[in-house]
Amino acid sequence: MIEINLINVISSSVLFLIGFPGNILILHFFITSRKKKSNHNLFLIHIAIADVITCFVRFVAVISTTFMVNQSRITNAICRYGWSIPFIASDVSVCILCGMSFDRYLKVTRPLGKKLPQRIIHTTCCFYYALGAFLWVYYYYWREMDTGTHFCIGANRPPNIILVSTIIVNFLLMFLLPVFLIVYMFARMSNVLKRQSEFVQQSTRQDSANHNLVALGTLKALTLLMLVTVALPKIMLPILYRSSQMGLHYEWLDLFEMCVTNLVFVNSSINVLVYLYHMKDFKNYCSNVIKKPLSICKK
Repeated sequence: MIEINLINVISSSVLFLIGFPGNILILHFFITSRKKKSNHNLFLIHIAIADVITCFVRFVAVISTTFMVNQSRITNAICRYGWSIPFIASDVSVCILCGMSFDRYLKVTRPLGKKLPQRIIHTTCCFYYALGAFLWVYYYYWREMDTGTHFCIGANRPPNIILVSTIIVNFLLMFLLPVFLIVYMFARMSNVLKRQSEFVQQSTRQDSANHNLVALGTLKALTLLMLVTVALPKIMLPILYRSSQMGLHYEWLDLFEMCVTNLVFVNSSINVLVYLYHMKDFKNYCSNVIKKPLSICKK
């Protein structure tokens, strides 16, 4: 148990020190940038918000539950709801990645020059938050029924229709949808590259464009492939909790759940940072942020 608490503290501290200031920097850049109104940047803003929530709340929950010895009501509330909020935020981050992939790779079906309205993007991201909470309910109902604890007084077993529907939604959203996107994106990239090689004269600029297209598509595919690898264990967690023949302790299942959520958070953060690395404006912004404190210190 001590080793698991130590792993929790170390991983949450590292994620907090890297993810929290990094995503705050990204949010400040998008707020002050003139290019913040593009659809792709709006998706990235929502991903950064979800990642900020994940790393901050997880860090507070781990520190408070590890070093607070007295089991007060505040500690119990932090322990229960503090671990549920990062779970919801990680699902939201994954859902936004899927939505961003749809917007990027299916925009060829829209009329030329027509963009997706921004209100639809914000509405979709709000729907993802609701969906993340919906997926969290199914998991925590199963867990707290099996461990004998309830997050509300007098909680009863939820109707089977809720559990079955959430399992189906989890499976469709976290497994079948990413598999479809992986296959579609690779097919889309191959068609685009084939058309460019047939109708466009190759040049160094075109080669770099092809390279960026393949790099971004591969990054998206790896993101979704990683999502598939962590989705099935997340779906299987309630079954593991109910199976007494597995011989698994709840502490190790908690560690497994923590690794699943952290993998999704790290993956989405890498996706945002890699995209921003190719933006010259963000490079100049970061250099100015670093140069200002140094110039003040020199004076």
